[in-house]
Amino acid sequence: MRVILICVAALVLAGCKPSLEEQARAGLRSKLKDAETAQFIELRKDSLGRICGQVNSKNSFGAYAGYSHFYVWDKLVHVDDDDSDFKLAREMCKNA
Repeated sequence: MRVILICVAALVLAGCKPSLEEQARAGLRSKLKDAETAQFIELRKDSLGRICGQVNSKNSFGAYAGYSHFYVWDKLVHVDDDDSDFKLAREMCKNA
């Protein structure tokens, strides 16, 4: 009986989906200098699975750089750098 309960608990925990913050942090890991210090606001996920929001993390000097808009969509990760591609993404994220 005890073994069955342990197996059921393991299956339940394995089925838990990561939170939006965990998903965003994983996606942004390669783009941020210090992903572990990332602070998120306005996180949301749209029907296509895009995660949008704002992120603030420490830069090379160890100071927080200020909030930047970002989106994570599957393997595509983009942090706002005022280019035209991100302006389109920002519009898409408004509808999320």
